[in-house]
Amino acid sequence: MNSIELALDLLDHHISIARDAASDFDRAALFAASTILVRDMEAKLPEDDGYASEKLEQVRGHICAMIGYDIDNGHDIHMHHSWALGAMASLRSCFGKRE
Repeated sequence: MNSIELALDLLDHHISIARDAASDFDRAALFAASTILVRDMEAKLPEDDGYASEKLEQVRGHICAMIGYDIDNGHDIHMHHSWALGAMASLRSCFGKRE
């Protein structure tokens, strides 16, 4: 992924559609796409940027929890959606500082 802004926009979109992903195919596609986006973005981070890396992993983890590809720790989809949005806002501010 060459555009961080596009990757962030795609992750935002994944958060919004993860709540309503109905089919196994939709959930698998979200899992794969989100995981790849996060890995590509992490590869572009400086090694010492643990905060942005943590926020990327939180976004991925909450998306995966919403679609049943990660443990939900007893929290419903709406809580993971809210937490994903919060992590995404922090993540955008991390990348905004670089530009």
